Amino acid sequence: MEAERRRALQVVILLAALPVLLGGLWLTVLLNKDPLNSTLGTRFPWPVACSLRGCVTTTAWDKQLEARTAFNQAAKQPPPTAPEALTTLVRQHLVSHAFIRVPVTAQDAVRYREEVLNARDESAVQEAVGLPLKDYDNLVILPLLQQEALRQERRVETFDEMFTLLARERPVWVLLRGLVWDKASAKVIAP
Repeated sequence: MEAERRRALQVVILLAALPVLLGGLWLTVLLNKDPLNSTLGTRFPWPVACSLRGCVTTTAWDKQLEARTAFNQAAKQPPPTAPEALTTLVRQHLVSHAFIRVPVTAQDAVRYREEVLNARDESAVQEAVGLPLKDYDNLVILPLLQQEALRQERRVETFDEMFTLLARERPVWVLLRGLVWDKASAKVIAP
């Protein structure tokens, strides 16, 4: 009987310690000045910016930053900053969770790339934009088509107008120290 109680107590302690441990690790990521340059920050999908419809995670942020860096290198542009990449992701999050009457799918992105852009050769796309076809479709083409569909549906002239409208409609919280979501410009900024 005593052994069963001891075993039950160990299980209860373990179950209580696990959320505390995970919370402590997440807090470490959030308080880090550069969470994308830490193994802990990029290995696990820690929430870094949230709306009422979900969160943007460190792993998605890291992948977006890598993709934008590769694209900018291929285009001979300066590398993006981490807040710029996070802004892009938060904006995509708002667009993907906005109601669109005619949704855009990953198949639409592939069809657009192949039929409109006439880009079928993976090595040519990789050389031109610095991304494999799948990443190019998912990180560039699909968000662009979603944004354009929503822009037309909302009848706004520019993407900036649309992002500002979306930012006013849905609150966003950036959980990282030193960064905030500016609703007026629909950007992640350092105050």
